[in-house]
Amino acid sequence: MKITRVLPKSIAIEFQKHSISKNETELEYYRARVFTLEQLIQEGYDELVRLRGYNWK
Repeated sequence: MKITRVLPKSIAIEFQKHSISKNETELEYYRARVFTLEQLIQEGYDELVRLRGYNWK
């Protein structure tokens, strides 16, 4: 059962707003984390190409 069903409407609205905001913030964090990891992977491949002298992919 959703908690918002047992709360008064005004509190349920604020709770839902807070929940959405929290989830949006968490999503932004993970998007930034994925971007950073993609960059690190690409840098790793670039370094391998430089070290080996050819593209091994």
